[in-house]
Amino acid sequence: NVARGKPTTSTDSTSLSGVLQASSFAVDGSLTTAFVSEKILNNWIEVDLVTTYPLAEVVLGNQENVFESRLDGFVVSLLDDARQEVATYNHSDYGNQVLASYTKSFDAPVNARYIKISRPNIVGRLQISEIRAYT
Repeated sequence: NVARGKPTTSTDSTSLSGVLQASSFAVDGSLTTAFVSEKILNNWIEVDLVTTYPLAEVVLGNQENVFESRLDGFVVSLLDDARQEVATYNHSDYGNQVLASYTKSFDAPVNARYIKISRPNIVGRLQISEIRAYT
């Protein structure tokens, strides 16, 4: 998992029960923590892999039966060093089925430095327990 422990940025994060739900929780290796955004339009989180990797698969994980709908309509964008999109996956194009975990495998490895998960044109929280990326 080349995303584990890498730097993250996001539109924002929220505090739930007095605990900040920071974007770094999405790459801490645990499904028991989570990044949770405020309830706003166009939420996103981005992982900087620090260097370019030939990515074969991206996995998004959430806790079972806990707010899976906070990933409705998500888009995975892989970006190069210049933050130009090199691959994209729009979940709503594939039925937008709500599950606790999503795996996107690419037909051929995609050279990318950044992984961006967004919910375009949706007002609501974005919640992700874990973002994993494999070569």
